[in-house]
Amino acid sequence: MLAGLLLLNSCILKSLQPFYIAKAISYQEDFLGNWKDTEDGTWKIQSFKTLFENENNQFPKQSENDKIIYNKYKKAYVVNYTKKDKEAMFVAVTFLINGKLFIDFTPFDIGLENENELLAQHVVKTHSVAKIERLENNKLRFKWLDESKICLLYTSPSPRD
Repeated sequence: MLAGLLLLNSCILKSLQPFYIAKAISYQEDFLGNWKDTEDGTWKIQSFKTLFENENNQFPKQSENDKIIYNKYKKAYVVNYTKKDKEAMFVAVTFLINGKLFIDFTPFDIGLENENELLAQHVVKTHSVAKIERLENNKLRFKWLDESKICLLYTSPSPRD
């Protein structure tokens, strides 16, 4: 089962499926706003629900697909991350595990509209996960879950052995 969780050989743990279950989702109103991280990145965190409703207010009839997306992400955020003048946009969901706050990121748009169609079909949007620590002075620290910890599960002897 965990083998399906590991996708690429890199530091950040990635998955095709979200790292949370519905009952663990914990929308954090005070998480909205502008933040800095400990690595000089800036984070603009907005409510997905508010942005969706504002954008779709002009279109009173929503498609079935729009309704599905809205219901799936109404407790999510749109996150704009900027570092060294490079921007990335994510849909993110915060959730709790044993009282600790985590965040699941999925790329919103990876800019392949001008790329070769065959190439675009090979790019997979994955989920990544980090533990969030709120620091003083409107700063955040993201502790990214690392694949190496999961890999140890495969290389360590089983307690049953």
